[in-house]
Amino acid sequence: MRIAFFSDTFLPNTDGVVSGILSLRSELTRQGHEVIVFTSGSLADKRANADPNVFYFTGVPLPKYPQYKAALFPVRAITTAKMLGVEVVHSHGLATMGLAAIGASAFCDAPSVCTFHTNVAMATHYVTANPDLANSVGGVIWKYLQFYMAGFDERTCPSKFVQGVLMEKKIRTRVAPNGIDFVRFKRTKAASEFEFGGRTLILTLGRVGKEKNLDLLLRAAPLIKKEVKDALFVIGGRGPYLEEFQRKVAASPVSKDFRFLGFMKGDMLPSLYSRAGVFAFPSLFETQGLVALEALACGTPAVVAARSASADFVKDGMNGRLFEPNERDFAQKVVSALSGRKKLSRNARASILEYSKEKCARRFVGIYKGMLKK
Repeated sequence: MRIAFFSDTFLPNTDGVVSGILSLRSELTRQGHEVIVFTSGSLADKRANADPNVFYFTGVPLPKYPQYKAALFPVRAITTAKMLGVEVVHSHGLATMGLAAIGASAFCDAPSVCTFHTNVAMATHYVTANPDLANSVGGVIWKYLQFYMAGFDERTCPSKFVQGVLMEKKIRTRVAPNGIDFVRFKRTKAASEFEFGGRTLILTLGRVGKEKNLDLLLRAAPLIKKEVKDALFVIGGRGPYLEEFQRKVAASPVSKDFRFLGFMKGDMLPSLYSRAGVFAFPSLFETQGLVALEALACGTPAVVAARSASADFVKDGMNGRLFEPNERDFAQKVVSALSGRKKLSRNARASILEYSKEKCARRFVGIYKGMLKK
């Protein structure tokens, strides 16, 4: 099959959406399919691009996230898709490239599927700090999403939890998670780049945004320190909330127990996950939580929210712990995961084998073929 991916984010950006796209694309290609990517970007992205099956469309940088861009009038993506003989359209975006996907599907007479990767209605704080206005903005976003997702033949989301959220908004989807590479993510000897003085590592990775709920980790840190004296809280990643969060950490009584690693290169991740005592993931924003899956694949227990997408695969007391959204319970579950690490670690990798990129890609191939038969 010749499949067109449409996305509002792609390389050189590194986020969960891009990771999911890259994983799915590589596996579909390995299985003999051709995947063409249409995405927003900058002129520099266009010039640096050496992949003949990736097309960048210049756009306007988002105010809070200049690395993300809304493509302006990506009409040529529609005609290019037609010229290349696209058979299936798969949208991974919600903005202008997502709308272009709807147009390409009609123009190419090709079936279409969209994947709901990002709960943008939970990120209204990037628009306004006023709670009442934020609620109004969130309502408008959901109305748009209902309209947008109705434009596709099939709709998917990466977790049962998010499927339930969308169902409440009268948006019907099927669950098709993103997969991870089990060859790459496995228990690995800690690399020399990570010298933490033998301390107990409590790790969290990902884009540093306010919606990632890192403040909960900061509030829980003193409670964890009472039980785990040598605890070191390691934050990997960057984002618009990083500087503000670093200021909050600097003003806290546990400031010396936090370390910020910044952007992490992909080849460094397995050894960092493997070095951690526990992966502490306070976010309630995720639609899946690939970083928690990667940690489990490396044999590291994960602590995630009980009512979150990551609770699809983190089973309390089996491969991690589930917490209620308050600092006391979060701290208790992190300490519990550390004390029971041997058992949780033993179960971690085997518990998530269904999330291999091979199995997840086959699920999408089944969706594509089903649409083509119709």
